[in-house]
Amino acid sequence: MNETRQVDEATPLLSVSPGFTERPAILPVVRRYRLGGPAFDDTLVSQYRFPSDAERIAFLLLVQLHYNESQHNVLNDSSDIWENWQHARANSAVAEDIGRRASEMLNQFLLNHSSSSAIQTIFWTAFPLEDSEHTTTRGECDIQND
Repeated sequence: MNETRQVDEATPLLSVSPGFTERPAILPVVRRYRLGGPAFDDTLVSQYRFPSDAERIAFLLLVQLHYNESQHNVLNDSSDIWENWQHARANSAVAEDIGRRASEMLNQFLLNHSSSSAIQTIFWTAFPLEDSEHTTTRGECDIQND
């Protein structure tokens, strides 16, 4: 039998890789980190197995970016201007620290692994946001897989 695939506007441009379901979800790790989990390093994701250092770094960077976004989205409901300013200042310090650590992590990785395929893996590997969803994230792009 000769099967031809019907392609239309709903056909995804990028297919989901076969091992995709084996990748850990980002947001459960972010929530664990927010609840006072271990310091942000490999112990945070030590329970997961990654096929390469590039995928591990991709995952850690995405966790940091989503953690930073979750911290930024936390609103202070106080009507006290001084308290709001202090809250914003603390969030800014956290964001700066996360950015510095993400940059250091990426720079350290690039010192040891400078192949273009490793760099592509870091920025293009998609991870699920939640364990039970098809929403994924990679780099700074969110995509929907239905």
